[in-house]
Amino acid sequence: VGKTRWDLLKDSPEKREPNFAFRNLGDLRFDDVSKSWGLNHLGMSYAAASGDLDGDGDLDLVVCHAGEPVTLYRNHSQANRIRLRLEGKKSNAWGIGAEVMIDVQGRSQLRQLYPQNGFIGSDEPVIHFGLGEATQVDRLTIRWPSGAEETLVNLPANQQYTIKEAVSLVPPLVRARRTVPMFSGARAFQGIVGPEDPAVDAQAMSPPELSRLGPGQAWADLDEDGTAEVYLGGSRNRPGRLVTQSEPFARLPQPFAADAGSEDLGAVFFDADNDGDLDLYVASGGGETPAGSETLRDRLYLNQKLVFQRAPDNHLPDLLDCSGAVAAADFDRDGDVDLFVGSRLTPGAYPTPPQSRLLVNDGKGVFDHLAGEVAAPGLTNSGMVTSSIWTDIDNDGWLDLLVTQDWGVIRVWKNRDGKLIEFTQEAGTALLSGRWNGIAGGDVDQDGDLDYVVTNLGINTGQTASPEQPLPIFYGDLITDGSPILLETTRDTTSGELLPLQSFELWKAAAPTLAEQFPNARAFAKAATGLDGAFPADRRDAALKLSVNTLESGVLLNDGSGHFAFRPLPRVAQTAPAYGVVMTDVNLDGRVDCYLVQNRDRVVHSADPADNGTSLLLLGTRNPKLPLQPVGADESGLVVFGPSRSLTLVDLNDDDRADFVVGLSEADPAAFLNTIESRDFRPLKVNLKHPDHHAAGARVTVRCPGMPDQVAEYHAGGGFLSQSTSNLFFAVLKKDTPSVQVSIRWPDGEVTDRTVYFE
Repeated sequence: VGKTRWDLLKDSPEKREPNFAFRNLGDLRFDDVSKSWGLNHLGMSYAAASGDLDGDGDLDLVVCHAGEPVTLYRNHSQANRIRLRLEGKKSNAWGIGAEVMIDVQGRSQLRQLYPQNGFIGSDEPVIHFGLGEATQVDRLTIRWPSGAEETLVNLPANQQYTIKEAVSLVPPLVRARRTVPMFSGARAFQGIVGPEDPAVDAQAMSPPELSRLGPGQAWADLDEDGTAEVYLGGSRNRPGRLVTQSEPFARLPQPFAADAGSEDLGAVFFDADNDGDLDLYVASGGGETPAGSETLRDRLYLNQKLVFQRAPDNHLPDLLDCSGAVAAADFDRDGDVDLFVGSRLTPGAYPTPPQSRLLVNDGKGVFDHLAGEVAAPGLTNSGMVTSSIWTDIDNDGWLDLLVTQDWGVIRVWKNRDGKLIEFTQEAGTALLSGRWNGIAGGDVDQDGDLDYVVTNLGINTGQTASPEQPLPIFYGDLITDGSPILLETTRDTTSGELLPLQSFELWKAAAPTLAEQFPNARAFAKAATGLDGAFPADRRDAALKLSVNTLESGVLLNDGSGHFAFRPLPRVAQTAPAYGVVMTDVNLDGRVDCYLVQNRDRVVHSADPADNGTSLLLLGTRNPKLPLQPVGADESGLVVFGPSRSLTLVDLNDDDRADFVVGLSEADPAAFLNTIESRDFRPLKVNLKHPDHHAAGARVTVRCPGMPDQVAEYHAGGGFLSQSTSNLFFAVLKKDTPSVQVSIRWPDGEVTDRTVYFE
């Protein structure tokens, strides 16, 4: 009392800490080189500045410390470089604020001249570029503070250049944009979604995301007018809604309000009763719903001339699972569409594995889960399912099933004449245990089979996992009070020891008997390091234990027979948890691209949001080592903030290009229109519609002279809680291409061949 902040500071003991230096390795990777570069001074350092103190062309350092002499660090680097000293005329004398870009061997670097740097420090007012082994700068562009621009070419390395702003330079009237974004935001779905009601989780300590998994979305052309409608999943006490694409986007009156107490997750349109129109299945779930609640009952809505009515109770099994992902297909080729319904969790007992269901259709819209257990032994025990797709992994004409899990592996089920046999071990995914969220298929390497992108937690949440050090989770009577409780873990970044992920404050609220053993958070942290001091090994051994060894999103490259090799996506794709994912040719070059959406509110209740992502577009390449190349948001135009969940492909403006719709937690969906024009390619949209065949699972091959064959499948349910329209998008050459061949293999094995002519 009565003391200023300075009084408290000057009376505090010294706290000496080492300085750090990190070398940029590219691809968002940094290496701690503090010791090897001799910069790990132990002291109280406050200011640092750079400049060429010895005139050899590289950057030396000056560091100021409290109570010690200034330290000078001489740089002994031998790599090539250039230095620029600017002299402004119309701009300020030193050119402060100028922007300089160089191009060297196909790569660009950008610098801005702002000497003020860090804390109470200012660098030498020059611009320095490291060139590595390059011996010249191919192109250098200066944008002066006055707005004027000038360009120099072929500048030899290891020189200092003094560049004077020319008085005659005239600023461009309009500064040309470096890139025209590939997508533009569309004003759609305004005022459709409101905030969710506050949720109270049915289980103490459960991850907060379990009550915020939606919204899901399902698209279909219900009235066959060429324009699709969408069902947007609802949250508890806020029913789902059926929305048209008319201007403005409008809700259609439907009977979903009667089921407002349910939390919608996955949804899928399909013809349940074989009457020629599309019905709707909606999965009920959510982490706030207690076990046995009637609101966990899934719903089937039958389409009666565009009016949906809930089917009688006998159409679905009498089950109260906490459902999540839904995927539809005629897996047994008996002429009707069946369903795989993945259960997301066991209410009140996360992460206890729930039971999933294969619902076999009798042809009249009545579904039997017991017949599914006969057709697919063991499929019910698929873990905490997050997504699934029916897809032909081995090109034998029968639809197989891929299932992703939270705290589990990617399960693979091969279809043998209408019977599903687990193939996970043989497929090569049995060792890929992760926090998987979504899955989408596309021919990434253009070898004629489908590969799959799977989304995961990412590596920027503070949690780490590897085959050598897997990350576990425990559920059981860990504190010997007779009640099971959830223990999530993380690892100490230095020692690698396991630590509780949940904070002491959470444990105090959820397990007072545990908290009473420790006087404060520090005592708890000390005892809990390594877990044994707070959670004895014998109690953990008796508990349910799951673990993960892979947190990266990645590509499953298919060898054509359903055997997969996992390749992580580029590091920028790992900066936030990823959920919805789609694969299609976005930029009209004949190669499949990938778009994924990201972010989570919090990993645990006491943590900061894991929301560093803005979504990410990755374009297909010819490089087998980097088959999907990330594109910056300034080029793609795709920026989505906040927790993003579902993601669908829809042609919103009927221009034969793939547009995107993103389902956001507690916000209206975000829509993006594809604006790409190609000089060499034209878009081709294939609409899968046939009076005698179901579209779900159909495979399309487009053959265009001068191009590799393009292959795509339609999945009625996939990604993350998503169903796109039954349109597939391709690109074909314009020049000397009057026609292309389109081959459709329907799920029942029948093939339709068509020639598509162009004007």
